[in-house]
Amino acid sequence: NNNNKKEYTDTTKKSLYKELWDILYSLSLAIEKRSKLKKIDKSRQKGMIVITDRYPQTQIKGYNDGPLLTQYTKSPNSFLRKLALFELENYKLSESISPDIVIKLLGDSNILFERRKDELNLKQIIKKQQGIENLHFSKNTDVFNVDATLSIFEVTLKILNIIGNKVKSL
Repeated sequence: NNNNKKEYTDTTKKSLYKELWDILYSLSLAIEKRSKLKKIDKSRQKGMIVITDRYPQTQIKGYNDGPLLTQYTKSPNSFLRKLALFELENYKLSESISPDIVIKLLGDSNILFERRKDELNLKQIIKKQQGIENLHFSKNTDVFNVDATLSIFEVTLKILNIIGNKVKSL
């Protein structure tokens, strides 16, 4: 049937365009992360204090600021493999430019789900929380856990105290 063929072709084109868009988005994000990491490194070398709420990492693929194209690293298509490796190399820069402080916002997944149920389902929140909990940083990085189920005021206060104590120790 010609209608089935047209429908299949349209669906295939849409998924191909979406996949191409996702690849381009992931590569532009990786390049942006590399650029920001280089700026962070230069600023720190000048004695500046850099505060960011996101930090690239290579330990968790596909989410929590990790590389997004790792499914292509074993692709039979050499071009896709090269794109995935290019992306990964940009993220690997985060391993040599480690943060001084990492503040992990962790908390009971059910409470966090109630706060974010319009954005994520419970399974996604649990996965993100486990990912954050399991992230490791260099021995030069001080890692602090803050209870994300506290009020925004209490969380902010705890974060400011952590940063303030670090600045005082410099």
